Amino acid sequence: MIPFQRRIAVALAAALVMTGCEVAEDSTADPSTPEATSERTLFRYNREYIFVGPREGDPIVVPFTFRSSERNGSLNRSAQGWLARGGTWDRFLDAQNRTSTAGGVWRVVPHEGLRVSVGGPAEVESFHFERGERRLRLELDQPITGWSQGAETRFRLIDGWLSVGAEVVPGPVLEMLRVERTLDDGWPPGQDFDLLFVTSGDSIQLVLAETVEGEGPEAQYAWTRFPETERMWSEAEVRWLEMRPYEEARRDIPHVWSFRIPTARIHGELEAAGFGAVLGPERGGQRAVEIRYTVHGWVDIQGDRRDVSGMILHTQQ
Repeated sequence: MIPFQRRIAVALAAALVMTGCEVAEDSTADPSTPEATSERTLFRYNREYIFVGPREGDPIVVPFTFRSSERNGSLNRSAQGWLARGGTWDRFLDAQNRTSTAGGVWRVVPHEGLRVSVGGPAEVESFHFERGERRLRLELDQPITGWSQGAETRFRLIDGWLSVGAEVVPGPVLEMLRVERTLDDGWPPGQDFDLLFVTSGDSIQLVLAETVEGEGPEAQYAWTRFPETERMWSEAEVRWLEMRPYEEARRDIPHVWSFRIPTARIHGELEAAGFGAVLGPERGGQRAVEIRYTVHGWVDIQGDRRDVSGMILHTQQ
């Protein structure tokens, strides 16, 4: 990718986001689970929770991601969790295990140090991580809204709050379920993707994601939530404005983004404060990479400019 490349946005939404780990299976909320059409048609099922707590300076962000893939009659499962404060990212959870297919691909299973309380209007009441002196707790309250993008992606926005040590920070939780086709190396086909979750900290919530040309399917959509107003959009644009080298993946990765929803007169700019990266397989002399950024910036909504902060999920494959 090069700076200023125009990218077709897969999803734009505004939201204070969340942290989460394990979830009860909810058949009414799950995307469709496609049947494999041949031995070489493989799928990866992603269930992610992202918490963004606005505060002075950069936000506190806690993403949890849970994945499963079917192999030889069983499920390979993984779980990862990060605590991000401004430019500092700490991956405190990184676990893999192999289980039976009981509970299905969307079930979030317990891992060492992670406990889950199930029940309540959001199906999951709380996530509690404790290991040594590290203690982190996410409480989920009432679902605010939910929406779908096609048959393979579902979202829910949930009220929540995060407790880390003596600090308690309120913020919504964004739950995202996605189905991805994968290659034999376990990662999706080569394609670039961005998903943005940002909030003004009070009345404005935005989430943005995007795909560009590549071997995978392209899609575009946007979702916005303002006071008493919620809407989806079928067109959105994202550009990489500034790049930086990332030697571990032998790639350039974005550092500054612009975005807009042309028909809504909404546009903005975001800058990375820090990031946490997961390296994937070797492809064409480069490593596939999945990066989560802490970001801050601004959004202009029909002439009203507001500061926003949140997280970007970025992949180059």
